[in-house]
Amino acid sequence: AEGAGIHTYYIREQSETSDNGVDYDDTNYRVTVQVDWNSTENKLVQGETIYYIGDAVQEDGAVFENTYTAEGSWTPEGIKKLTGRKMTEDDVFTFSVKENGSEVLTGTATGTADAEQADIVFDGSVSYGLADMEGKSQKIFTYTIEETGTQSDGLTFDTEPVTVTVTVTDDGKGNLIPDAVYTKDGEKITQAEFENTYTAQETEYTPSVEKIFTGIIPDDKTFTF
Repeated sequence: AEGAGIHTYYIREQSETSDNGVDYDDTNYRVTVQVDWNSTENKLVQGETIYYIGDAVQEDGAVFENTYTAEGSWTPEGIKKLTGRKMTEDDVFTFSVKENGSEVLTGTATGTADAEQADIVFDGSVSYGLADMEGKSQKIFTYTIEETGTQSDGLTFDTEPVTVTVTVTDDGKGNLIPDAVYTKDGEKITQAEFENTYTAQETEYTPSVEKIFTGIIPDDKTFTF
């Protein structure tokens, strides 16, 4: 009967490019379907159906697996202020970003002549992936930013750390979006802020004076200065 025999089909996922964080399965299945004529019922009936990848038979049929990936990153922002004197090009201040006590980033603020403040430039970003989210669509990460280095030359460091709470949200389109909130001394601030104070050390001066008198000095003569 017309239509009886082996028919061959190919099944594949239509899109082969990543879309909104989804990597598509590019597997191409070949399917052979045996069609037989049933003379009793006077119709064509489906017989043996076999799925292949290449020449390998696939017992489970056509199975397509998609993978969703998402990533994102957060870069701290901060500023360094100095009171008591202007900054110089020799002023260099260092900072540490820690998570659970472990350093994840460092930062540096370099002064410029006659400036009162300088931006803190961090040496990278904190990266996030789906493994960091632990299966959640939203997760909170907490960091502390501290000033490091050795106090000297009349400078007093800012010893109060800044706490940063970063809420990372998976937008379902392959992006992990961070939202950072900075707090210091329990108050919300727009970025990490540190302020150093310069105080000049006190010193003493004792004059050294010599009085020269020409002639005879009366016994009761007193000179004041």
